[in-house]
Amino acid sequence: MSGAVASGHAIGRTPARRRLLEHLRTPLHRDGYALALNTALTAVLGLAYWIVAAHAFSARAIGLNAALISAMMFVAGVSTLNLSNIFVRFLPEAGPDVRRFVLLAYTVAALVAAFGASLLMLFADEPGRLRLWFVVASVAWCLFVLQDGVLTALGRAVWVPVENAGFSILKLGLLPLLALLAPLYGVFVSWTLAMVAMVVVVNAVIFGRLLAGGRQAQSGPRVLPRPRDFARYFAADWVCALSWLASTTLLPVIVLAVAGAATTAYFSLAWAVAFPLYAVGHNIGMSLVLHGSSDRPALPLLVRKAALQGGALLLGLTVLLVAAAPYALSLFGGDYADGGTTLLRLLALAALPNLVLSLAVSIARVERRLRMAMIALGAQALLSLGSAAALVEAIGVSGAGVAWLGSQCVVAAGLLALLLRRTWRSQRASALLADIASGGWLRAARGARTVRLVLGDASGPVSRIRTDSDLVVFRAGASPSPELVVKLAWTPVGARRLAAQLTSLRFLHAMPRLADWTSLLPEVVDVGAVRGRPYVVERALPGVDGRRFAWDGRRDVALAEVARSMQPLYAGAAREVVVDETWLAIWVHERLDRVSREGRRAARDAFARPRTALDGALLGQRVRAGSVHGDLWLGNVLMDPGTCAVRGVVDWEHASPLGPVAADLAHLVLSTRSVAGGDQLGAVAARLIEGRDSLTELEVALLAGWGMSAGDALLLAWLQHLNGRLAQSTLYPHGRWLRRNADPVLEVLRA
Repeated sequence: MSGAVASGHAIGRTPARRRLLEHLRTPLHRDGYALALNTALTAVLGLAYWIVAAHAFSARAIGLNAALISAMMFVAGVSTLNLSNIFVRFLPEAGPDVRRFVLLAYTVAALVAAFGASLLMLFADEPGRLRLWFVVASVAWCLFVLQDGVLTALGRAVWVPVENAGFSILKLGLLPLLALLAPLYGVFVSWTLAMVAMVVVVNAVIFGRLLAGGRQAQSGPRVLPRPRDFARYFAADWVCALSWLASTTLLPVIVLAVAGAATTAYFSLAWAVAFPLYAVGHNIGMSLVLHGSSDRPALPLLVRKAALQGGALLLGLTVLLVAAAPYALSLFGGDYADGGTTLLRLLALAALPNLVLSLAVSIARVERRLRMAMIALGAQALLSLGSAAALVEAIGVSGAGVAWLGSQCVVAAGLLALLLRRTWRSQRASALLADIASGGWLRAARGARTVRLVLGDASGPVSRIRTDSDLVVFRAGASPSPELVVKLAWTPVGARRLAAQLTSLRFLHAMPRLADWTSLLPEVVDVGAVRGRPYVVERALPGVDGRRFAWDGRRDVALAEVARSMQPLYAGAAREVVVDETWLAIWVHERLDRVSREGRRAARDAFARPRTALDGALLGQRVRAGSVHGDLWLGNVLMDPGTCAVRGVVDWEHASPLGPVAADLAHLVLSTRSVAGGDQLGAVAARLIEGRDSLTELEVALLAGWGMSAGDALLLAWLQHLNGRLAQSTLYPHGRWLRRNADPVLEVLRA
């Protein structure tokens, strides 16, 4: 019996262990935890370092050295030009230029650091040899910061904790000796000597092993942005980094100027204990930038994972530090506990709103839209530094903590408010408002009564499926497996779309080559009209909404499976056509004419550009054409929740017996990215057409072999999307939707 219990216990533990291993194998989590481990090791060893320093040096010496280290970090931080984050964002995209990229960045940063430190030392009262060492140390600290970014960008984030642990142990080992040899500046010297040693060792590994002979992932294509776009991003990101650097390194200087060296010692040690909490958010944000940049459509999912991971870590650590604040500071001495406990608690609490700021800045870096990040970080720096002097003078050293916590809370609240506003203005919120404005709820109530007339009272529960067309759609039967789907045409446009779908389904069911494949199509069980409204009753297909797989991280699996399931349709009637004026009229001109009529008058002339581009690219080309869905996206696909196998493909009103297959698949690619990333399809198309984003290997493979370039297929799919939305609905306003989906591509074509 005991053996059975033991066996059952092992079996029960296996799934938990497997889930843990799978969690740790996720690159975002693995790198995030590695960088968080680096933070933890640095915090523990840093705490030990400052405990030894507090007992070996006077409070005045601690204050002077802390200010000197902060000044060095500020000079070096400005001089790095935020290249560490630039490495994480762009080094994976640098292709074979990666080694030259790193060397150039090191050289520029080192020269700027040497100049800045020399300029600062011209106005310092420190001894001459110390001034010279300050310049050397500033250059070394600059490289020390940059090498962490290089390791992370090269997929070696797990080495960062080893490197920083070595640095912390070495400087701790030097401290007792330098307490005897340099009682006033020994802290600064021990810190910088250890750092110089680690710079030499780590960069020997980087250039001697990681970047030797073109190894790593540098052999791929070079996909860096255009110089102008890179310069704009670089400047904006540097402003962001400068704002954060100013707020973190100048705060001790302000305390020193207002309250003196002894009070600065209380602040500096509390800051040293609390600051590793901020590194948690920063490191998780860095991991988000690294993996979000290489998988943009999965960014919303990665953000959710990063927020949960960072929030769980920070909440536990913050509660622990708030409770243990007096005990942690008492390790430095009783005076530090008496003078800094409240300050430490305030600094610890501020780490929670700071996570919001870190994630917002990381998202902006991935999306290359840094305006809001600049505003947020600039506001935080101005609020904290601007209020610190007055608050320190009024209530003592705790005033610096109040200024810091207040600035973090104000900025986080503003970012969350913007997020809520953005969510409210997103596709779902806009769709809800449009539904209300167009009488959607009234149609739902009247439509439900109409469905009862069609099916009778024995049909079971009826629930509405929200659509953006002039069709009102209901499920009939108990969830999660309703038996029937009823579609009611609410307008003449809806009646035409319903008739078009019936025609398409009859055509497809009649094709002998598709006999096995037609199980994926809706089966029509009744057609008629009630109260003057045409209706169609279909047997409900099994499966769940395919969009679920774009939201839960299985985007590529779903994309490949949908494309695979459509191959029998494409192959069943596919043939090669030479694109002439007739095909251009059907595929391009008629659609553009409709879209331009609906667009703003000022933008109508802009639609001549896609006409010219597609006419020039397609005329005379041999293109593979066949039966196409016309609106292929995950929202029209039902899939098995476990295996991702396609169980059904619905809504065939836009189908064509002879359309460009490449455009059908390009629409699937664009719409899947749109669903996964939360962007409008027009914005997704614009980034791909302009080259700011690139297609994945899977997407390139899906679009290849159909006689049309990927760029032309994407442009044609974008036009198909605009035309389909306008053709299917007269009940919803189109102006704002067109501006968000047409204008981004038109702007790219104009440039």
